[in-house]
Amino acid sequence: IIVTDNVRHFAISILEAMGIAVLTPSEFLIQQMNLNGLRFRDVLDSQGAALRPSLNISELLSRFVNYQSFASEAHVRFCGGQLPNSPGTTGKE
Repeated sequence: IIVTDNVRHFAISILEAMGIAVLTPSEFLIQQMNLNGLRFRDVLDSQGAALRPSLNISELLSRFVNYQSFASEAHVRFCGGQLPNSPGTTGKE
């Protein structure tokens, strides 16, 4: 798997023939979340707890301003609602 925001510069048909996928960061994170949601949530909880000051999962997800499709989907799944709008959010997606 190649994870990049620059997917347009990869010849998908050639990579697919070699068994290589190209995913955006949001697509990759969503894929990982769907593979094992409980483990993925544990990782997010651990990452948030390791920050100073520590962040809960909702606060951590609000920092993914460039990957709004992932952050929104994860927030709905793990926090039970829509991701609150962050001031100055200018997501790429």
